[in-house]
Amino acid sequence: MNQDLNNLNGNITQGKVLIKKVDLPVVKEKVENANEIAGKKAESKFITSLVSRIGKANVNSDYTGYIELENYACWLIADGIDDIKGAEEASKKVIEHMIHKFIEKPKFSKRYLKYLLKDGHEQIKKIQQSKKTKLGIGTSITIILSDYTSVIIGSVGNTRGVLLRDELVTIKTKDNNIAYLMYENKQLDYDSIRFNNQKDKLTQYIGTYGGIKPYISKKIKLLEGDKLLLLSSGAWEHLDEADIEISLSQSQRVGKWIGVLEKVIQSSNLRKLNNYSMIGVFIDKVAPGKRDFKKISSKLFLILPFILLIGYIGFKGYGIKSERDTIYQEIYKLENRANRDLETKSYYKALENYKKSKEKYKELYIMPSSGIFKNKVFSSDILNRSVDNQVENLDRKISDLELVLQLEKQRTSANINYRENRFNEAIKNYKEIELLLNQIQTIDIVNKNSWIEEVREKLLACEGLLVGLELKKKADELANNGQLDGAIRNYLEAKIIFLKYNKIDLLADVTNKAEILTQRREKVYKQALEFEKNGLRNESKDINGSIAYYELAKNLYSELGDFSKEEELLEKISYLNELRFMLRDEKSLYLKDARVYSKEGKYEKALDTIKKAQQNSELLKDNQGIVDSIEKEGDILLDNKKYELAKEKYREAYNISINTNNKLQQKELEGKQVVTTILLKGTELETQGDKFFREKKYKDSRNKFIESQKEYEKLKNNELYPLNKYEEHIKVITEKEKKAWRESNWIPFF
Repeated sequence: MNQDLNNLNGNITQGKVLIKKVDLPVVKEKVENANEIAGKKAESKFITSLVSRIGKANVNSDYTGYIELENYACWLIADGIDDIKGAEEASKKVIEHMIHKFIEKPKFSKRYLKYLLKDGHEQIKKIQQSKKTKLGIGTSITIILSDYTSVIIGSVGNTRGVLLRDELVTIKTKDNNIAYLMYENKQLDYDSIRFNNQKDKLTQYIGTYGGIKPYISKKIKLLEGDKLLLLSSGAWEHLDEADIEISLSQSQRVGKWIGVLEKVIQSSNLRKLNNYSMIGVFIDKVAPGKRDFKKISSKLFLILPFILLIGYIGFKGYGIKSERDTIYQEIYKLENRANRDLETKSYYKALENYKKSKEKYKELYIMPSSGIFKNKVFSSDILNRSVDNQVENLDRKISDLELVLQLEKQRTSANINYRENRFNEAIKNYKEIELLLNQIQTIDIVNKNSWIEEVREKLLACEGLLVGLELKKKADELANNGQLDGAIRNYLEAKIIFLKYNKIDLLADVTNKAEILTQRREKVYKQALEFEKNGLRNESKDINGSIAYYELAKNLYSELGDFSKEEELLEKISYLNELRFMLRDEKSLYLKDARVYSKEGKYEKALDTIKKAQQNSELLKDNQGIVDSIEKEGDILLDNKKYELAKEKYREAYNISINTNNKLQQKELEGKQVVTTILLKGTELETQGDKFFREKKYKDSRNKFIESQKEYEKLKNNELYPLNKYEEHIKVITEKEKKAWRESNWIPFF
């Protein structure tokens, strides 16, 4: 055992050195002296070489290791989830843990390999639970077990294991990612997985939520001359099978092979060079397999009692299963009731039914005192773990429902405080609602978007009404001090706020006080003059604001009986209204002219005209007009195939449109952003295809044209993109694809 542990430390240290010293172009190779080793290892010759580089990333999240014992060996490669902090720790911990487990009790079977992978998964789950900052850490892993006669390959995630025979890839693992599912559904060919952006979206990995279902190969009988290769995702995304096979045909030693593959990876310019790791094994000699027929006979003799025992267990287990099925039916009914309660927003009833369901689940636990049939034969650990998962799901729902009840309570308090003008307390209630909403995990429990929208509106109202109250308070102080001019101004400003948020009680109060103060003619006259001055100041920058001020002044002059002043202001208001309508009409004409210029291909002139329309809208403080102008500017840029600029304009228009409450236009702008995104991606792929075509890489060119066509086809029947433009894209890309196909399939005749 001590010798095995020494081997382990040596081999894992190899992985550490290669990871840390990424600037050294050295590939480690280890060849054991068979004369110094007992067991099947002495009768075989396996030569291992490994490499792990950081690439251009900040941290190397890959980890490698292997151990060769007297009768068994294993090779492991892990690739941490790069976008999660602590991925490098997950890779290191899981490999070291699994190798220690292997040394403690080495075996060679599919069941044992599955056990090692699941035990490694549980080890990472423990780290997640003990360190809340690392709840999401995880890693992909591939492991090869061998008894020096055969191998079994297992994997979880998107690392890969490959067996080559006669210099050809014969057996390879399956990826656990969306791209591989597309390949299985014949939406991708195998080599295209390397280029697909779904290759890093894993369906499972070590440390993923819940359990894992590892890929386990069949037991593979080895032949002398076989080769094994393990690759992290950063390695295989730069290598196709041809690269692996060709480099092998050029290499007589495993270290040379790994070195050649590394050069291929480093010379690839298809994407950013991330972490990459590889382990290669040359099988120069296989240990002879042996069969002991006496042992086989004795094992068969020993199995017979177990067959009888299994029959008895089946009979006994049927009764247990019936009891459990009855409990499951009750649970199903309770959870259905809870779901119906959620639909009707009967949260208390839903909470009660979920709690009852949880208690029913507890009846499914198999306790140590339950006897051998429940505790051993029926795999109590697995069943209890399954129940734990169900209870954990229910706990989340129960917790979320309790949060929803708190939300309702806070909303009731907030409404009372709002109604009674305690806006600071109401703000505290709404902010507490925001905190509670962020804690809710179950999407279907409550419509979070609706709540968030309501809270934002109420917070804005409360903050605005607090300003109104402050203005009212200041007006009261000014009135008590005899400063009626300022008091009236503040009452009127507060009145605008209370009117905006429909606060009738406060609106009535300030209106009444303002009317009393306006009875004092001399002060009212000064106020009217002030409004008139404000109207004059705003004529050149805010026509709507100017009209509003003139209206206020006109009303005060009317109350004072100064009809000449009222008439004068009426003329000004009439003039400004005509100017406003003229600017609006002018804006419409600018937009029409811009459309004409755009159709004629005069894009620069069209954009200049759009700018003029936008200036008119800004002068009118017309957000809707600004949005229309910017959107039209985006349309012109789109017609001019300036997709990136068009996308920016649509995004700018969308951000302003939020203030207009024009939901239909917002949806249209979102759709146009999607259109420009598709066009950007399609043109990018088309450009790549053109580049490959110029370089006479016709197959690569055709693949890019096909990918580009698939992107363009997303625009089919899109009401936001003209059919003729869509057909033009398809026609052009189809011709390019056909041309690339002809070039790639051209056979010269002599």
